[in-house]
Amino acid sequence: EVGWASFVAEHRGLGADAAAALEGSIESRPRSCEGERYRQLVQKTLQPLNRRAMETLLSNTHLIDGEFPDCLYSLYSHVIEMDSLLERWAHRDFAAMFPMTPYPREVNRWAGKQFERLRGKQSALLTMLEGSVE
Repeated sequence: EVGWASFVAEHRGLGADAAAALEGSIESRPRSCEGERYRQLVQKTLQPLNRRAMETLLSNTHLIDGEFPDCLYSLYSHVIEMDSLLERWAHRDFAAMFPMTPYPREVNRWAGKQFERLRGKQSALLTMLEGSVE
């Protein structure tokens, strides 16, 4: 999310409609300088981070309390769709420039809450251990 916001600010500024304007420009002119820079950003920065986030989540599902949140399903869809786009771009197919499933911003909020929850559990366990040592 931060990498995309930085890219938008660099190319279109910080206005409320900047991201939509940039997306429109990239979709209509995928071979433009902006389109090329966008593909580089996705390939070299955003998608590796997306994959790492997904791998981290999938390898730690045992830490999730309750139901698997919808935002994680959306993240999984986003990552798969972006991988598909990267494959198409590798074959110079720029008919699609953005995934059908956008990056689910609620993942970041959910992850922050879960981190705080786990941190609280860790603190409680450490307090219990310290009490049992004395």
